[in-house]
Amino acid sequence: MLIGSPQSLQTSFYNVVTLPLALCMAILLTALLFTGKQAKNAGSSKIAPGMLFLLLPLKIGIFSPLLLLTIAAGGTAFFAAIWLRREKRISAGAAVVHMGSALLIIGIILSSAGSQTQAVHFVQGQPQSVSGYTLTYLGEEKADDGSGSWQKFQLAEGGHSVLVSPYTKLNKDGMASAREPGIYRSLMADLYIAPNLQEDMSPKMKKITMHKGDRVQEGALQITFLDISLQGMGSNEVHVSTAVQVQTEGKEELLHPELNFKNGRVSAEPVQAFGQHEFTLYSVSPSDSAIILAYRDIASEANQPQIDVEISHKPLINLVWAGTILIVAGTILAAWKHKAR
Repeated sequence: MLIGSPQSLQTSFYNVVTLPLALCMAILLTALLFTGKQAKNAGSSKIAPGMLFLLLPLKIGIFSPLLLLTIAAGGTAFFAAIWLRREKRISAGAAVVHMGSALLIIGIILSSAGSQTQAVHFVQGQPQSVSGYTLTYLGEEKADDGSGSWQKFQLAEGGHSVLVSPYTKLNKDGMASAREPGIYRSLMADLYIAPNLQEDMSPKMKKITMHKGDRVQEGALQITFLDISLQGMGSNEVHVSTAVQVQTEGKEELLHPELNFKNGRVSAEPVQAFGQHEFTLYSVSPSDSAIILAYRDIASEANQPQIDVEISHKPLINLVWAGTILIVAGTILAAWKHKAR
């Protein structure tokens, strides 16, 4: 593994490898606070509150003895810093930095050990329960500049709901190239939702090739390609408009599927007939007046928009941020006090 091809390793592997190091750091952090004169009158009752931190892993269902020992050592260091500051045996800056370091160790260990990642398949409008939350995929919203799209999710928890919107970036060919996860932050955990770039997020659509004047039968529909027009040929912005007539059961509608080419990007907005049948202008060939229409019956459940996403649940990640803030604050405080002297 060290010399050959890179391997795919799970988070649990890194937890097992780094946990002894974290334990040593937590013990060393506590030991540094009780060197020399600082150890005087340091009874167990002064640092026993550190055991309260053991409630955190137990709450999220973690019972590893080595992990619990690491949390206990970190909690001891946290309360030891508070006690030593109250006894004026260490400076305020040093106390805050040590408290922050203890929280940082505890937060990293708990968040890593309790982190859960799963792949979930959603059908638009159908709620699912994931990591204690109820998630419903609401659909996709394209960016105005055509650079990507937002995938809208409604997240419900404890009687309230919020909108979480991961973002998928597109390359110049209109293919998904990068993703930005949507993040729901709460006091106890963060939830990350990221679309799977390996999956086609669009509903399955049938491709219909037609030349101007063609009439085709698609199920109960009779589709006639009437006309095509182009604007902006030779420029950086080309607009293609078509006229398509759709008939069924004595009814008819005239649709105008359109395709836009702007700065190397292609975009097309779907149009609907009779509130049930959706058409998108997929491709055009101006030289022989031919088009390809993408069609789907939106009333069919099999054609409902679907998406595969990766959902990560990271408990107690706020301890990491709290610890980082305390370390920075303590360093600034110590530097300010030193400068004042």
